[in-house]
Amino acid sequence: MKKEHEKRKSARKDGGFPSTLSVDGDRIQVIAELPMISEEKIRLDLETTLLVISATNGDKQYKKKISLPWEARLGKKRFRKGILELTLEKADL
Repeated sequence: MKKEHEKRKSARKDGGFPSTLSVDGDRIQVIAELPMISEEKIRLDLETTLLVISATNGDKQYKKKISLPWEARLGKKRFRKGILELTLEKADL
């Protein structure tokens, strides 16, 4: 089976936060840096091929829209020391 691997990084240009997207086969890994934000203040919205990560810290709001290469569903989520790690799996069509 052909293995697909892609990696994209984005910085704070869009008013969001640093993040990395990696594609490996049927899985997508997203890593987002959210220092000084507690896990309870993070919201994930996954719609078709768009992942939106929103967070609040006091009166500051952060939002990052990440385009996905295909429809996906959330597989795993981990938040530790300001780093959010998501593993998304290809959705069954």
